[in-house]
Amino acid sequence: MPLLSCLSVADIEQISNKILIRKYKKDVVLVQHGSENKQLYMILTGKVKVNVINDDGKDVTIAVRGIGEYFGEMSLIDNQTTSATVIAVENTLVAIMSKNDFWLLVSSEPSFVHYLMTDLCSKVREANDIIKRLTYNKAEQRIKAMFQRLASKFVAQTPNGIKIEIQVTHQDIADMTGLFRETVTSVLAHWRKEGYILDVKKKYYYFNTKFFENDFIL
Repeated sequence: MPLLSCLSVADIEQISNKILIRKYKKDVVLVQHGSENKQLYMILTGKVKVNVINDDGKDVTIAVRGIGEYFGEMSLIDNQTTSATVIAVENTLVAIMSKNDFWLLVSSEPSFVHYLMTDLCSKVREANDIIKRLTYNKAEQRIKAMFQRLASKFVAQTPNGIKIEIQVTHQDIADMTGLFRETVTSVLAHWRKEGYILDVKKKYYYFNTKFFENDFIL
């Protein structure tokens, strides 16, 4: 668990005795939007998607979290209800820390606070990237930027291309880019025809390496 890697061995052993390990099946809701939260969730295996409610009252995916990442910290810090719904994308194993233990670490471990603040800054930057992505006029630019973000977390380099090990539907991509699903389907079909996408399976997208070169313009 990267979040706890800054602690001493003794501290890790002490806190580990208080951590609960739970397994959630695919599509199970871990955190419900607008609910009271008293736990920090750290992902050991699997992935979850973070959904918010748009103006039409529909759940929209804005992010995907994977191994080593965590969620639930915002409501522990500001004592507000949860701002998003978190759903297991696949079978997911999480370590759960109570609010009391979380604040014990905050009050006694400067290294933990530093890690937390640095990671929160990273999440703010991710939010800024999402906002920037939505300003792009071309659908291709929005979708490419989204895959670049996913590749930064879920990439597996291969000799022949870039494999992004993530299970997202065309609707998920549409939600994350502010596009219609039909537009996403059309763009992905075109990319596959042109050889930018080499293969697509249920749990991964396989891209030509040229697709991610900085000077490559769609």
